[in-house]
Amino acid sequence: MDFLATARRLEAIQAEATRDLASDSEPVAGGWMAANGPGSFLNKAVGMGFESEPTPEDIVRVERFFASRGIEPRIELTAFASIGFLRKVAEAGFVLQEFEHTLVRPIDAVGIQTRLEMGWPEGVRLEPIDPADADQVHAFVLTSASGFIPEGERISETLLQTGLKAARAPDHIGFMAYADGEIAGAAGSSYRRGVISLFGASVLPDDSCRAGCGFTDAVWVFAGAGFALSEAFGISAFAEGCSPADCAREATFCALKRSFTIASFTFALVLFLSSCSARS
Repeated sequence: MDFLATARRLEAIQAEATRDLASDSEPVAGGWMAANGPGSFLNKAVGMGFESEPTPEDIVRVERFFASRGIEPRIELTAFASIGFLRKVAEAGFVLQEFEHTLVRPIDAVGIQTRLEMGWPEGVRLEPIDPADADQVHAFVLTSASGFIPEGERISETLLQTGLKAARAPDHIGFMAYADGEIAGAAGSSYRRGVISLFGASVLPDDSCRAGCGFTDAVWVFAGAGFALSEAFGISAFAEGCSPADCAREATFCALKRSFTIASFTFALVLFLSSCSARS
C-alpha cells in the first residue's frame, strides 16, 4: 500500500466533507478550514500541506478564521506533514491535543461475508434509510449519535442539524439495524473519490450485546456497532463499484484492533489534532 497516496486521498475526502457540512468554510494551503458553531466536531482546518508547503501567513489565517468566530483554532495534520510545517505550527502556539487512527481494506467480490465466523445474528435485519423520509432520517441521526454523547444527555441542536444534513447528502448511505423489529443501531457511510468511508456507528444500550458484543471477533467494529452494520457496508461498497479502499476512522484504537484485523482492515494513517488559544 502506498501510504502517502492513501493519506493524500483520505485527507482530501475529509476536507471536502468538512467543507460541505459546515456552515462556514474557507480554503487554505490546499485544504479547508471550517466552522460550524461552538463545540462542533467540524471546527478544524484539514487537508493542509499536501499540494504546497503552508506559510506562516496560512497559519495566521487559520488562527484569525477561528478566533473571529469565537472558536478555538484547530489544525488536523497527518504523519506525513513536513518538518517545516510542524515547526511553523508549534511556533504559532499550537499543541498536540489528540490522535486519530484511520484503517482501510480493499473491497473485492468476496467481501467480508466469508469472515463472519458466527454467521448472521438471529432476528437482526438491516435497511438503508430513505433520505426523503424525514421521520426515518431523524431516528437515524438520533441512533447514530447516541454512542457519541453521554448516556442520558440530549443531542445538541448543532449535532442534530449536522447529522440531518449529512444523512440527506447525495454521497451518503445510511443504515438502520433492527432487532426483532425494534431499532437497535445505525451507522453512516459516504462515497467520494472511489472510497467508501464508514463512520457514526452506534448501537442502543439495550441492544449493544445483541447487535455488537457477541460478534466482535467476526467483523469490523466501530464505536460499538454490531457486525450486521459492517456487513451491509461491505455489500453496499462493492455494489457501488467502490474498488480501492474501505475506510474507517476512529479516535481510540486499542481494543478494536483485533476485530479490524480479522476483517482485513490495515492500520494506514495516524492523524494529529492540534489546537491553540487565539492570540490577541
